[in-house]
Amino acid sequence: MNIKDRLFIPILNACASVVPFAALRKITGQKVIFPTYHLISDRNVPHVGHLYKIRSEKLFLEDLEFMLRHFKPITIDELLKWRNGQVRLDKPSFFLSFDDGLREIKDVIAPILIKKGIPAAFFINPAFIDNNEMMFRNKASLLIDLFKRKKINFNRTFDTTGIGQDNFIQKVKSVKYQERDILNKLAIASEFSFSDYLKENKPYLESEEIMQLKQQGFHIGAHSMDHPLYEQISLEEQVVQTSESIDFIINNDFSRLRTFAFPFTDHRVSAALFNKMYGEMRLDSSFGVAGIKHENYNFHFQRIPMEKSLDSARQIIAAEFIYYILKSPLGKNHIKKKVTCLCSLNSHLLQIAF
Repeated sequence: MNIKDRLFIPILNACASVVPFAALRKITGQKVIFPTYHLISDRNVPHVGHLYKIRSEKLFLEDLEFMLRHFKPITIDELLKWRNGQVRLDKPSFFLSFDDGLREIKDVIAPILIKKGIPAAFFINPAFIDNNEMMFRNKASLLIDLFKRKKINFNRTFDTTGIGQDNFIQKVKSVKYQERDILNKLAIASEFSFSDYLKENKPYLESEEIMQLKQQGFHIGAHSMDHPLYEQISLEEQVVQTSESIDFIINNDFSRLRTFAFPFTDHRVSAALFNKMYGEMRLDSSFGVAGIKHENYNFHFQRIPMEKSLDSARQIIAAEFIYYILKSPLGKNHIKKKVTCLCSLNSHLLQIAF
C-alpha cells in the first residue's frame, strides 16, 4: 500500500461509516453491483491464508443479509438480458461471484447460498480441477506457512532459487507466474510435496462436483487455464489462456454461456484481447475487479473485491460508492480501452468510446 492509499483509505472508511447507505446508493445510481470472493471458511486454510483475508461463515452471512436488505440477487441470465435491454430491473441488484474453484465453494458457500436462494457464478481454472495441479500463489502461501511454522530448512539447495532466510516471506510473495518453478524448488529443498498436499487435502473442486453445482443452478465460468497475471504475459499467451479455458467449460458441458473472469485483474489488458474475446471467441460476458467502474465494452463488468479487509459488506460497498462519487467530477469512473477496428466485433460492443 503506498502513502497515498495509507492516507486516503482511512478517510474513505470513516465517511463510509457515517453516511446513510441508501443515500449513497441513490447518488451513484448503480443498477447492479458485483461483489466477488474466493472462499469462506472458519478453518485455517494454509494455501490461501497468506494471500488475502479469509472471511468467516458468520461474517459472510452478515454480508449476505446486508446485501439482501439493499439489493436483489440476480442470475447470469438476468444480468445479460438487462444489459441487452430485454428486461428492466425493478430494484437495485447484485451479481455474486467466486473465483479459483476452491473446495469451500461446495463445502461451505453453495449450501449457504442455496438456503438463502441466492444465485452465484463460480469461475474456475481447468488446470486445477480434480486437484491435478496447484496455482503458483497457493504454493507461495503454503511455503510461507511452512516458514512460519519453522518447517523450512535453509540449506545450500536454496542457493539455486536466489531466496534465502532474509525477507523470505516478501520474496516468496513476489515470485511471478513466469518464475513459478522457484516455488517447486523451494518445496523440494524443504522436503515438502505439493502433490501429496493436493491428494490429501483436495483444495480444489472435482469435475463431478462442478457438474453438481451446475445442476443446482449455479453458473460456471472460465478463469484462465492456470491463473497468470495477464499484464505479465504476451497477447498470444493471453489469447490461449482465455480461449482454451472457455472452450474447456463449454466442451465439458459445465455451461452453455461463454463467460470469463480475469485472473487477478484486467489492468493494462489491451483492447486487442477484448476484440478477440468478443469477436473470434464469441464471449457472452467478462469480468474484472476494478470496483465500481463503467466500461466501453458493454458486456464487461467490474466487480468489487470483498477480501481486502475484514470490514463489513456495508463498509466495503459504501466506501466503493463514496470513491465513485468523489471521482465522478474528474471523469475517473470510465475505463476506456481504445478500439482500433470494429470489423470483427459482434453486437455485444454497444458503447464503444474512442
